[in-house]
Amino acid sequence: FGRWIQAVTFGDRAPDAMKYCRDRGYALRFGDFKNADSDEFVTKSITGHSEAVNADGGFLVPLEFDPTNMVWLRESYGVFRQYANVRNMSADRLEWLRKNTQHTAYFVGEGATNTTSKMGFTRLGLTAKKLRCDGYLTQELSDDAAINVGDEAARDIVETFALKEDQCGFNGDGTSTYGGIKGLTRSFLDLGTVSNSLGIYDSNAGGTGATYDAITLAGIMAWRAKLPAYADNARTRIFCHKVFYHTALERLAAQAGGSTIVDIGTGMATPMFMGTPVVFCQALPSSPTADTPDAFYGDLSLAADFGIRKGITFKTTDVGGNAWENDEIAYKATQRFDINIHDIGNNTATAADRKAGPVVALIVA
Repeated sequence: FGRWIQAVTFGDRAPDAMKYCRDRGYALRFGDFKNADSDEFVTKSITGHSEAVNADGGFLVPLEFDPTNMVWLRESYGVFRQYANVRNMSADRLEWLRKNTQHTAYFVGEGATNTTSKMGFTRLGLTAKKLRCDGYLTQELSDDAAINVGDEAARDIVETFALKEDQCGFNGDGTSTYGGIKGLTRSFLDLGTVSNSLGIYDSNAGGTGATYDAITLAGIMAWRAKLPAYADNARTRIFCHKVFYHTALERLAAQAGGSTIVDIGTGMATPMFMGTPVVFCQALPSSPTADTPDAFYGDLSLAADFGIRKGITFKTTDVGGNAWENDEIAYKATQRFDINIHDIGNNTATAADRKAGPVVALIVA
C-alpha cells in the first residue's frame, strides 16, 4: 500500500515504487504500462474526464485497500502457561509446602521396638514480577490511519507477552532479562554432570547423534524410559520445536513402516509420537547446541508453577513524558506473573539417591 501511494503520488520520480506495482499487477490510475517488460507508462488518448489521468479524474478512483487485512506472519507462543500448574495469586507473594520425603516402614518382631520415621517438607513460592511494554503514537495517526493502530498495538503486545512467558519458562537463566526466572533449560543444566543425571538423556554420549536427523529410535526410547511412571499420564506431552518434530520424531515414525496411504496422505490433526501428543514450542532450539536441552517430555504441571498476580492491563494517556507537548498518545501494558521450576529430579553424589522428575530432557549435541 505504501509503495502504491509513492507511485501514484510521485510517478516517474519514484521508479522503484512503480516497478514494485508493475511486478504485482497493481493498477496506477494515471496511465497504463507500455508492456509487461517495461517500467515506462503511456497515457491514453482521451480528451474528456477519465481515470487514466489523475488530473482528469484519476485521483477520484483510488486503489481499494482493505484495512482489516494486514499481513502479520508470526509464530505461536503461550505454550508454557497452558501446560504448567497455574496458580492465581491474591498478593505479590504466594508460598506453599512440598513434601520431599516420606515415612519409612520396617519389619519388626513381636514386642520389639521400631525405628521412627517422619515426613520432610520444603517451602516453595512465587513472587510476582512486572512485565511492561510502552509506546507512543501521534494523534494524527490515531485519527487517520486506515488500520486501527491502537487495536493492532494491543494484539501485538499480547503476542509479545506470550513470547516472553515461553522464553522465561523454557529458557530463563535467572538474569534480569527474564525477570530473575530460571526456566527448564537452565534448571536442568544446573543439575551438574549431564551423564550422571537420571533426568537427562544425552544422545551424543556415545559420540553420535549431534544432529536431529541422526537421532535413533533407540535413543528416543531411552529418553522416554527416564520418565517416572507417575508422570506418564493424560497430561504428558513432548515439548519441542517444529523442526525437531519433523526432522527427528516424524522421520522415525515414517521409517518404522506399517503406514497406510491414508496415514501418509492425511497425517494427524494433532502431532503425536508413540501415543504422546507433541506440543510445538518455538522458543525451544531449532538446531542442536552443545549441552543444551532440545526437547522435554513429561507432565509440566507437576514440575512447574505459573503464578498470575494480575492479567494484562492497558492504559493510555496524553499527558506526561512530553505526550501533551507533542500531541501524542502514550500507551503501556503491564502484566504480573512468576514461574517456579521446582521438580526436575536431582543429581546427587550418591547414585542410589539420584532420581528423575516429572519432566525429562533430551540433549542432542
